[in-house]
Amino acid sequence: MSELQHLTHLGRRRAVLRAFRPGKLFALISRWKTRHRQRIQLSHLNDAALKDIGLTRHDVEREIQRPFWY
Repeated sequence: MSELQHLTHLGRRRAVLRAFRPGKLFALISRWKTRHRQRIQLSHLNDAALKDIGLTRHDVEREIQRPFWY
């Protein structure tokens, strides 16, 4: 492995390790939980409420089918 490849590899590894610090991991999981909860709440809105916020039932169905990480 060349010196440049080695440094690039180390840089990527450090970036991955920084991404999984406990605080960042907690924030990521919290964001996923919030997203999931909001989608459930959205699915419970009636058509009149959806119209008020500019969404259709089709929009909601498409949104709640998405995985929580999107």
